[in-house]
Amino acid sequence: MMEKAKAAIINRLQKDILRWQGFNPATADNHRRIGLGPIEQAFPNGIFPTGTIHEMLCPTAEGSAATCGFLAGLLTSLSAKEGVCLWISTRRKLFPPSLNAFNAEADRLIFIDLARERDVLWAAEEALKCEGLAAVIAEVDAITFAQSRRLQLAVESSKVTGFILRNNLKKLSSTICVARWQITP
Repeated sequence: MMEKAKAAIINRLQKDILRWQGFNPATADNHRRIGLGPIEQAFPNGIFPTGTIHEMLCPTAEGSAATCGFLAGLLTSLSAKEGVCLWISTRRKLFPPSLNAFNAEADRLIFIDLARERDVLWAAEEALKCEGLAAVIAEVDAITFAQSRRLQLAVESSKVTGFILRNNLKKLSSTICVARWQITP
């Protein structure tokens, strides 16, 4: 009897902690699987967090290529039903025709190439406020905690999923992103 009580308390505490971290319990209306299998199962409640910011670390050219391939697959799943995706950068690492290998629809991805990194962050923040988008990807060298917080505040009302691709690990800092990824080939 005592073990059941302890298990119930631990279960309730785990749910409370996840809720405090922004992960809502799985219910019939918000339980949306996007087909990532074991990767999706690694997240709380087995649900890939959408409507949040994810940070992708790309320290090498090979890692950048692997990350772009992984993102192409994610974008295919995220934009399957609604919206388009924006890819904002100063020097894009992605070769657009390579998206065909991941069944990504070219007409659902818009590339925006800007001159300055601060413009990339501004454009990403504004894009994340648009409810009609499926995802926004911003390639930057560095991002501060305050800048990541601004992006997170933008997605809280629109529920658009954001991805920050960071190419310079020498400027690595804390962010408010829900997950930090480093994809290797």
